[in-house]
Amino acid sequence: MRSLNHEKTLAEIGKIEHIFKETAKIRGAKLEFETSFGCIAYEINQEQKVVKRFERVCRELGYETDYIATFGGSDNNNFVRNGILGIVIACGMNAVHSTKEYTHIDELEKCSNITLKLMT
Repeated sequence: MRSLNHEKTLAEIGKIEHIFKETAKIRGAKLEFETSFGCIAYEINQEQKVVKRFERVCRELGYETDYIATFGGSDNNNFVRNGILGIVIACGMNAVHSTKEYTHIDELEKCSNITLKLMT
């Protein structure tokens, strides 16, 4: 289950568990219900230092910035979970996870330029 809000995820899982328990009870079945989390939702405020630094670098390179929320998972989910704030830079991801996924060289070059400038 994915959500942009972890508390909402927990609430929905609670509803699902309740339904499973009630159905198992009605049917006389035994239920073992487990949950695990590969990714926990997070949100980085656009006023955070990491975002402002990204914006400054993009401005210096002449690139526009745009922010979108996704249901995707990345290493950043775990970084944020452990108190390391970051953002994910999309780089040439078009028609993602489909048989029509593609990229353009200029998109990869832009991402490389941003990464290099952030590192230096």
